[in-house]
Amino acid sequence: MVYISTDDLLNQGGRVEKRRELRPSPWRPAILLVVLVILVVFGSRHGASSPPPAPSHGPLAALVNGIPVPLSAYQWQLTVATRAYAGPYAPPNSPTGKTIARLLRDNAVQEAIAETLIDYEAGHHHVTASVAEVSREVARLTSSAGGTTALRRQLVIAGMTTADLRRVARHTVLRDRVATVLGDPAWLDHMVGRAQITYYVGDGAVGPDAAPAILLGHPAPPFVAVDLAGRAVSLADLRGKAVVLDFWTTGCVDCQGDLPLLAALAKVHPRLAVVALDVQEDPGTVRRYIAAHRLKGFTAWLDVTGQAATNYTITSQPDSFFIDDRGTLRAYNFGPLADMPSLENLATYAERGVNDTQP
Repeated sequence: MVYISTDDLLNQGGRVEKRRELRPSPWRPAILLVVLVILVVFGSRHGASSPPPAPSHGPLAALVNGIPVPLSAYQWQLTVATRAYAGPYAPPNSPTGKTIARLLRDNAVQEAIAETLIDYEAGHHHVTASVAEVSREVARLTSSAGGTTALRRQLVIAGMTTADLRRVARHTVLRDRVATVLGDPAWLDHMVGRAQITYYVGDGAVGPDAAPAILLGHPAPPFVAVDLAGRAVSLADLRGKAVVLDFWTTGCVDCQGDLPLLAALAKVHPRLAVVALDVQEDPGTVRRYIAAHRLKGFTAWLDVTGQAATNYTITSQPDSFFIDDRGTLRAYNFGPLADMPSLENLATYAERGVNDTQP
């Protein structure tokens, strides 16, 4: 169900556009949770007004430029995402547990929107997915899962049937064929980014929103991680503070210069939440690295499933994001941080709550 935020479907705007020059990361076995796991694409959506009543298309999850998104599509996506969720656990009534539930709901409506747009554009351009093409995509997903047995096990976990899998494969084929017709591999992201969307479910139900992921001035994609003590934590836990979020790994050579800068920034700016988010390494490895290099001051979290990195279109480390106290993305830096003055300058945009493209 990775229709929106895949490595090869990157958003337009600002320096993110440069990432098209990077080779997408290869399909990993875990990506099969393409059909099974959540992708948190958009951040919190809050508005002052209520959406208008749903038109008489039957029960709807959303309207996208007037195109109805069936409630049944949302319910299917939510069932799969909930059953297959593989991230950190938190009690349902805890703040983080509520965040996890919210992310699952929000992801489900975004995936339903993506599926609906794929069908709509495929019909508009007279694009179809043949039985052979769908079968080839199923075979690719099977291989990515580690074989038929592993695939069946993951389908059982997600409560999916082979018909559900073919549904996912069909939409993947259609998405790619529309991309060929339009000459735009990121057509779906671009369409969502420009669309006027009215939500009837998920966070967006409080009002219309057209915010794509990873664009300055729009909500930073929420995520759930774990701290070094194994507790579930989330970006939402930091609401009310300006955040510097740095993706890294212990084996990343370019990351070695970032962490001392982050530690120094945290010391000089104690009101900032400085988070070093390690991507898919075990806590012991991260703990030993931090101790060996005598790093203090910043907060170390673990992106256990790699989902946060996917949501932020990370294809290599280090990458840094600067988020204001309302959860809005204000600046970003792809690659190693240059020096302390540059880092402080980027952090200033988060502290002031303005985009780094503004004078």
